[in-house]
Amino acid sequence: MSSPEEQVALIDVIKNELCNKIAPHHCLTIAQSLKINGKISEEECNKVIQLPRTDKTKSMIEFMLKRKAPGFFLTFLTSLQEAGLSHVRDEIEGKLKPPTELQETHKHMMEIYFPKVITKLKARDVLDNFPDILDEHTKQIVCNEVEGISQNAMFLHHVLKNPNSIEVLLQALRSGQCGSFTFLVDLLEGKEKFSESDSEVNMKVLEKICTHSKRILVKLDPLHLRNHLTLEKPHWDAIKREETRRKRAIMFLNILANSETPWFKRLLLALTACKERDYSELCSKLEEESEDVGSEATHSGDVAMETDVWEVAMETDETVVRGEGNTDVNEIPFVNVADRVDPVGEENPQFEGSFLNNFDNPPNPPVAPTQQNQRADPGNNIRDNVEKLELRDYQLELAAPALAGENSMIVAPTGSGKTYVALKICAEHIKLGEDKKAIFLVPRVPLVRQQHQLFKRILGDAPDLLLQVTGETSNRVPVNIALKSCKIAFMTPQILLNMLREKLVTISEFTLLIIDECHHTVKDDPYNNIMKIYLDKRLDASSDVSLPQIVGLTASPGMGKAKKMSQAEENIKTLMANLDVTKAPTQVNLSTRNLKTFQNETRDQTISILRAPDDDFRQSISKSMDEIETLLEKEINLHQNDLGGEIKFNLHARKGSQDYEAWVITLRNRSKTLANDDLSHKLMMFAEHLLAYNTALVLNDHVRSSDAEDQLFELMEKYKSENPVVLRLRQIYETNKVEPLKQVNDLLLKLHKVLLDEFSRQNDSRCIIFVRTRSIAGGVITYMEEEQDLMKFGLNPKLLTGAGVSGDKGGMTKREQESTLGAFRQGKCKVIVATSVAEEGLDIQACNLIITYNYSTNEVGHVQRKGRGRAANSQIVTLAYDDSGHVQKERENKIRVELTEEMLGTIRGIPPKTLKDQIREIQIKAKKERDLERKIKARLKPRKKTDEVFNLQCLWCKQHATTTQHLRHINKQHRVIVDPGFVQRAVFKTEKDPQKWKKLADDHFVTGKMFCANQCCRNHLGYRMKHKHLTLSVPKVTCFLFTDQSGSRETFEKWSQVTFKVNELNEQDLAELLPLGNLDNEIEDVDYD
Repeated sequence: MSSPEEQVALIDVIKNELCNKIAPHHCLTIAQSLKINGKISEEECNKVIQLPRTDKTKSMIEFMLKRKAPGFFLTFLTSLQEAGLSHVRDEIEGKLKPPTELQETHKHMMEIYFPKVITKLKARDVLDNFPDILDEHTKQIVCNEVEGISQNAMFLHHVLKNPNSIEVLLQALRSGQCGSFTFLVDLLEGKEKFSESDSEVNMKVLEKICTHSKRILVKLDPLHLRNHLTLEKPHWDAIKREETRRKRAIMFLNILANSETPWFKRLLLALTACKERDYSELCSKLEEESEDVGSEATHSGDVAMETDVWEVAMETDETVVRGEGNTDVNEIPFVNVADRVDPVGEENPQFEGSFLNNFDNPPNPPVAPTQQNQRADPGNNIRDNVEKLELRDYQLELAAPALAGENSMIVAPTGSGKTYVALKICAEHIKLGEDKKAIFLVPRVPLVRQQHQLFKRILGDAPDLLLQVTGETSNRVPVNIALKSCKIAFMTPQILLNMLREKLVTISEFTLLIIDECHHTVKDDPYNNIMKIYLDKRLDASSDVSLPQIVGLTASPGMGKAKKMSQAEENIKTLMANLDVTKAPTQVNLSTRNLKTFQNETRDQTISILRAPDDDFRQSISKSMDEIETLLEKEINLHQNDLGGEIKFNLHARKGSQDYEAWVITLRNRSKTLANDDLSHKLMMFAEHLLAYNTALVLNDHVRSSDAEDQLFELMEKYKSENPVVLRLRQIYETNKVEPLKQVNDLLLKLHKVLLDEFSRQNDSRCIIFVRTRSIAGGVITYMEEEQDLMKFGLNPKLLTGAGVSGDKGGMTKREQESTLGAFRQGKCKVIVATSVAEEGLDIQACNLIITYNYSTNEVGHVQRKGRGRAANSQIVTLAYDDSGHVQKERENKIRVELTEEMLGTIRGIPPKTLKDQIREIQIKAKKERDLERKIKARLKPRKKTDEVFNLQCLWCKQHATTTQHLRHINKQHRVIVDPGFVQRAVFKTEKDPQKWKKLADDHFVTGKMFCANQCCRNHLGYRMKHKHLTLSVPKVTCFLFTDQSGSRETFEKWSQVTFKVNELNEQDLAELLPLGNLDNEIEDVDYD
């Protein structure tokens, strides 16, 4: 570490930069940390806190500059971390450590080749594979930028600030995990030099002129040269759009320098021939400036020049920003950086063979427009690129009705390229007029980015063209505002439905609605709720609003629960009616031969496995469950008066089944609100243990006995209190406990053999294993990782689950899903073990082995799973116990798929007018039912939010926690407790390392968990969250019982469902919480969920 004098000098140099990064509320945390560590007095701390908000940060820094106490600087760095400013701390520490000579060389070379690097690099790939290259705060800033040159420039700008980050980047490029960059690494390390091709030489001349001859940019107006220099029309249009002559000159020279011909001579000839203005003096200056580049540049294209002598600069209107001259991310001139790099010669994005919507052999893609071309004329580029998108014959057949403006339901096999068909429809639609706007709806969040990326690759990323909408987007910009300035938006149906219900948008604002996986448009699915709004307007005779065209996409509409052909036909017609499609579903009929040439046949294999007799371990679990059921039945019979007939012991389901699980969950939920606290706790505890035992039975059947035992061990670790019920349940466990079996069950052994045979035959195979639950998936992965004869193939199995639950319960974030899929595409992972999330839509590289592991759904799921195997000679293997019903169900699914095709043929045979009348009749009947339902609801008094005060009690032990008077909301997103007494009724477990805090979308951080203070309970109550300078308690609504003044009890699944009012958090609330300081009841031995 440097001397105190050097430290103070550094702070003095970067104090303005620190003022931009340290917010006033951070100063409070910093001052308190310095006070606690004895570096400033109580009086000095209060002085910092009382500083005016407007210049609090600057005044605090000025105060620090006067402090020279030993260790003060290190304490200051620690306080930055405690304030959530680890990225600022790291940056300061980086400035104190002088880079090595090698690091300086690498940085210098990186700056020289900055334009080349940002055109070839993919920042997102580097961040996914080397997450430690930047701190979390900076990564979030980079990831929020639109992917492409702008994001790459921002990423590299931050990397160049830290020598260590530069080395990590070079390591990333060397590794090959982010693409093939060997040549680029050699260039950056000075081992290779660029070839002296015309385009490279042209760029060198341009850099020399722009860096050292700003006078040229002032004098040159390229519009004078239109009649003397040949450029393409989009280039002249782009130049004309620039506001100042200087900007026009930069763009003009940049376009010239990227041409393959010797541009310098062409420029001089044009200047000489120009009659609009005398450029003779400018010609002389240009020749003078080019002499040190190479004397032959004036007369030929062969310029001799060393590659390391020019300095790359980023031009703005008033200054030249070099190296680290600009540290404010918001002021980095990213557009001008893009202007300086290869605007017309950028390497075209390559289409991966397995790109979107499961399409192994995509149609010939057009050349994606560059950013310069997009600015020149977005409309022209869309038209040009769509014209170059050559759909296959069968795809044109699928698109035809929609291109004619009709509502259409497109039914085509998975992997046939339905998304390319939708892209063509969208692009042609928005070309029809300025008022055209399309919405592309997808059922899952990961699909939003996936579909957006495909459209961007083909249509380009012109301003106001594409918009992807997720929960994060809506936190940054109101979605309804963002929608007004885009042509095609991608989102999940729930987001659009919320906006329609809140009247932020109307259905008539859009002119095209694409519904991906449209077979979900039934019952109360968000898709169908959107279409109910649409159909109410469609069938309203008094309404004259225009409605969007509807296009649905699906691999199979399915038969629903139909058991008769007539019911199946009615189900498909109902789906059509819900989508307002009055003509027969669009299928490939005329181009079937063309379709077959692009399809791979998938072989089906079913392996039925005889379930072994109950072993000792399974019998011990069943015995424990029998004893708990006996206790449960006794309590229910004993307290029938208290239960009022709400809960009965009518258990008929088999242990280890889904029906058993459903029965126990119903029992637990009904027990929560019982007036008898002791009975409520007993029944809930019985239910919790029966659920765990049932899961253990499932794991024992599917994976290993040791995995099942781990489930029970976690249960016993979770409940360690001296409560009599808990002690009795622990006694049952200890009495019946037997050691788990060492041998592996036959189902898992068969899976092992299938994988071993496949990867021994073909080492580069890819496999997806579908399982029913997250716990089974985890057990299968653990088993594979411990089997050496499997891992020698480099399987690196990974989990893929949905985002519907928290990470603690096996859910995955969007970023984690993308990381897993990325590893699978790149071959770093050869096996994915997935729940149903992977069945439809996700961009999963074609694999040649699909395994359903004692698992089945309906015929639509069967089609979707089978569609995952699109490589040549792919196969789908069904592994199932003979008595599970899965084998029979898969056989039935195959039959139902054939019947669905037969029904589609029957519907095609119905006369068009007759079919239209039948569809309309279904719609009218459904509307009458909706109208009746609304009238019934209108007669019921709506339940308004009440001012009544509710008591919040721990759901398990019923101990008082707080009241609704002490609840507040932050931006209607987070509910927090402002009750000073709550900290005595809960215990807390805080993550000490701020780097491990979970960052939320709105810049809050989860710093820990909180639990019931009752030692016999320790129920999880919620989380601790960093807000401004305080850490607040965030209650989890499902962990509490809500009791009103009359004693009536309720539970809620979401905060939006509560029946009482919650006020907004204000400064007075924060002031009352501030004196609490650090928590006294911090614990280390609790890690429950």
